[in-house]
Amino acid sequence: MFSRLGAWCARRRGTVLIAWVLVLVLGGALSGAVGSGFSTELSLPDVESKRGLDVLTAEMGGLGTGIDGTIVMYSERGFDDPEVREPREAYLA
Repeated sequence: MFSRLGAWCARRRGTVLIAWVLVLVLGGALSGAVGSGFSTELSLPDVESKRGLDVLTAEMGGLGTGIDGTIVMYSERGFDDPEVREPREAYLA
């Protein structure tokens, strides 16, 4: 079956080319007319993770809801020095 289809396409190259161009043009026009159904909003139904996010938002002002960060500290004397360690530990606590 495919050998006959391939032979037919080889004999009628112009017709096949025009057909492909029409398919691409009509497909693009149809896609543009229908529009896109893409959305970047996430809405969770009544699931446990949604309730957890709601609790974090209500009780912690949204902190901890996927916000990542890094704290970088530098000390010329190192962090084993008690004058450096105590304020650092108090800050992180």
